[in-house]
Amino acid sequence: MSLVEISSVNKGYRSGGEFTPVLSGLRMDVARGEMIIIMGPSGSGKTTLMNILGGIDVPDSGRVEIDGENIARYGPVELTDFRRRKVGFIFQFYNLIPTLTARENVELSLETVSNDREANSERAARYLGLVGLEDKMDSFPQEMSGGQQQRVAVARALAKEPIIVLADEPTGNLDGAREESIMELMKDIQRDLGITFFIVTHNDKLKKYADRVMELGNGILVENGD
Repeated sequence: MSLVEISSVNKGYRSGGEFTPVLSGLRMDVARGEMIIIMGPSGSGKTTLMNILGGIDVPDSGRVEIDGENIARYGPVELTDFRRRKVGFIFQFYNLIPTLTARENVELSLETVSNDREANSERAARYLGLVGLEDKMDSFPQEMSGGQQQRVAVARALAKEPIIVLADEPTGNLDGAREESIMELMKDIQRDLGITFFIVTHNDKLKKYADRVMELGNGILVENGD
């Protein structure tokens, strides 16, 4: 059974009386636990697609079913609840709060899930351990390398225990060795926890980590068989 089913999704934006289509009749069918890499030129609609998958935006028409919920029908309050319950986000620029430690950065992401501060602290520690940062829990971002900061970002996304993780150029600021380390970490997590990953990237080197690679262009998503 599919975890994510998108059908006949159309999305465009109007500016100054002019309408620009971005996604046209888009379809996608993804099983639970897959790692999907989405590629395409700038302006092809990758960010729009990720925003729709993450419940940040809604399509103009079509169906977006994730874990049995057709979120295309949701309003702002329902979408916020959906993101809180089921989606983790990993960004290119880490987005860590510099005045908080690694543990506190992860704990902050859990405040919308639970008011139990002790339980949140224990969960944050568990997921920082999962990404190999047992010895950095009380370190501030400026005291960590880029790769370590991205591992904190991964732990922050996972600590909510989402069903899908959306990653936007997650290795864009890392060198080759750290890039491989982060991707191998996410593959391990995919295998061990059964989380479904959607990764947007321009980096061809990341294709080897994907279960499937999809190309987005002219509003159409096509599976790449390379």
